[in-house]
Amino acid sequence: MHVFLTTAFTDLHARDLLSIGLVTLDGREFYAELDPSTEAWQARRASASRSS
Repeated sequence: MHVFLTTAFTDLHARDLLSIGLVTLDGREFYAELDPSTEAWQARRASASRSS
């Protein structure tokens, strides 16, 4: 199984992870963001709409 990964960080020096996204070749998706107020991860929809 191939899984593609993308991330977002605060900046090059602090390198705090802000979000992570994963997608497989068959279209399964996962996306999560760090909520800075609670420092907890929140899963979100990977995309607002998806065409079939």
